[in-house]
Amino acid sequence: MKTQIVIQDSGEQKNIEFEQILIVLGSNGAGKSRFGSFLEKKIAKLSINDKKPKLVHRITAQKSIQFSKSIVIGNTTKEQLKNKLFGGQDDIKEENWSNPDWSRGYYKYQSKNKDFSYDVGRLDDYEVLLQYLFTIQTEIADRDRKNKIISQEETLFEKVCRIWEEILPKRELAKQGFELTAKIKASEKYYSASVMSDGERVLFYLIAQTLVAPENSIIVIDEPELHLHKAIMQSLWEKLIIEREDCAFVFMTHDVEFASRINNSKKIWLKEYLGNQTWEWKEINSDDSIPEDLLLELIGSRRNVLFVEGETGSWDFKLYQTLFPDYLVVPCGSCRNVIDYTKSLKIKL
Repeated sequence: MKTQIVIQDSGEQKNIEFEQILIVLGSNGAGKSRFGSFLEKKIAKLSINDKKPKLVHRITAQKSIQFSKSIVIGNTTKEQLKNKLFGGQDDIKEENWSNPDWSRGYYKYQSKNKDFSYDVGRLDDYEVLLQYLFTIQTEIADRDRKNKIISQEETLFEKVCRIWEEILPKRELAKQGFELTAKIKASEKYYSASVMSDGERVLFYLIAQTLVAPENSIIVIDEPELHLHKAIMQSLWEKLIIEREDCAFVFMTHDVEFASRINNSKKIWLKEYLGNQTWEWKEINSDDSIPEDLLLELIGSRRNVLFVEGETGSWDFKLYQTLFPDYLVVPCGSCRNVIDYTKSLKIKL
């Protein structure tokens, strides 16, 4: 399954086509968040093969990771919570989740702009997410009690906990009544998950948001590196991409290490936002003339680049860094590599 996105490049309409993963790389201020907002609003006919528009499920960089100790469900139904999670309000039904003319941004992002600009305002849906997971879990438990059976199927909540514990193997999660709790595996004492570290709460949130996304969605993740250690970030997204092989993923990041480690992905470089939903951008194509990880590092830097002979840590490398403090000094080994990298970079950039 291929996904196609049409965007403006310096006034010219161009297509971005990718299989499952698109990585949008850009420095701060290049317009990555606006690009995510653009995708969420311009969702019609994003898929080449599907006539029905896909839902773009966007996980923004600006989000609250706070939630109450006890999660109150009340009389709210699973359908109402689902509407609120994806549409911003419990009476915005599924047929309007993907309607760009619906005032979804006003409810979901608390936007005050007349055009309901989605990139304005902070996403605050952690508690709704937990309510949704707990409601499903409670429905399954009630069904099993009624039928006097013990279900062997893994629930959505259990799957979220399993992946969370695979990433953090020394921790354990549990649902106790209407409270999400956690503990160190070596301990018997549980504590409220509402006081977990930022990283632990963000990890749960990202896993849950990805797993609850409707089938065949385009999941847009703005700054996936926020609050997460590099050691777990790649493992997390590798697991989630496999779990949601029905979905397409769009990562917007300035973390070049993360971008270089995600395999089988299309990569584009957002150079600058030009206004009026137009960007200056370029597809990143790696070849043997310059390694991809180096190319991404150069693109991620806003400094001028100076290719030099030698290796990292050598005396000549340190000398060049001292003489040219405003440059990104890149040791290339041989003089032949300096020439080849310079020629290649001129062509690519």
